[in-house]
Amino acid sequence: MGQIRVETIPVCDLLSFAQNAEKDQDRYEVLPITEIKALSHTKNPAASPDDIGLLVAYYGEKCVGYLGILPCLLWHKRKLSKVYALSTFFVHESFRRKLVAITIMADLIKLGYDFSVTGLSPIGENFFRSNKQWFKPAGPLSYLHIHVLPISSVLWTLGNRLNQTRGIFHSLLSLNRRFAEAGGWSFFYRLLQSSCKICDEIEVRPVCEIHATKGKNATLPGENKFYFYRDEKIVNWMIRYPWITEDSNIKLNYYFSYQRELFRFLPFELYARQSGKRLGYVVLNITKKRGLKLLKILDYALSDKTYLPFILWLALKEASRWKAELIVVPQKLWPYIRSHILLNLLTVHRERVYFLHKNSKKSPLPEQLQNICLDYCDSDSAFT
Repeated sequence: MGQIRVETIPVCDLLSFAQNAEKDQDRYEVLPITEIKALSHTKNPAASPDDIGLLVAYYGEKCVGYLGILPCLLWHKRKLSKVYALSTFFVHESFRRKLVAITIMADLIKLGYDFSVTGLSPIGENFFRSNKQWFKPAGPLSYLHIHVLPISSVLWTLGNRLNQTRGIFHSLLSLNRRFAEAGGWSFFYRLLQSSCKICDEIEVRPVCEIHATKGKNATLPGENKFYFYRDEKIVNWMIRYPWITEDSNIKLNYYFSYQRELFRFLPFELYARQSGKRLGYVVLNITKKRGLKLLKILDYALSDKTYLPFILWLALKEASRWKAELIVVPQKLWPYIRSHILLNLLTVHRERVYFLHKNSKKSPLPEQLQNICLDYCDSDSAFT
């Protein structure tokens, strides 16, 4: 389609681009990136100023589509290389049968980067599956959902599938939550917590940001493995510069999430109670998404794998404090969940597919894409 042109926006220009786009609603009927998200991208420790952070498609002078790019790091062969995660792929509804998506993707490949993408909608997944010349499937990543209030989870799923996240479904979610509180929700959570083996010698300290881990991180896949790398600098960047705001006064014509009633990162550091030795850290996220409260276990680093059950205990404790109805848990914690009858009954296994693009034979991505060790925080998943 000859009238479609694609412009590339480097990371160093993202903030000024977002500020100008928010002021020009005629040209940007649908906003390609928010100001708060653009600011975050400019602070990304894995990004260089000249990295391309956004592709914007125009029909004439009108924005009709865009594709966000998030520079990330891949650990391979005992070193780090840059791989770019795709984020927020959108085409205006009236242009979805006019090859705009293909035009954007063709320009994307010309950048000469290695790419990864995950967390796709069914439509997005079908698009990448149908373009095998560019992207190959990898994974899937397995993770867990603990449905603390199964009725709420069913109502939330039905509401999303029927595109009815307000009205009757929102009222039913609120009603179910009130019944849970009246029926001793906190008691139920204490019952779940009692099932986890807690080391009395561990002290949990809420912090504003995490500190560099001393010694070996026992929870990493291993020096000879391939995995997407997130150290303390990257985790603290996420905590300091979130993409989603709780400010209800901000109203934007942005297709993806940018404002919620509740969205907070909850970083904790773990210490040996007697010696004061630092044992690691855990970062959780609590959010209210379309009426449902979710708590996610995100990043964690531990000096010893025997402390893994403690992460589950902490998640249950915080879920009780915030009255979360759904807990998202990494697959590594399944052995500790499986051993408890009630937790086992409430847990559902989930999967998330990945697609990867190798730019050349010199790509840091492995020959066998299935050899990558995947994690729930890969790509932009931890930000939303």
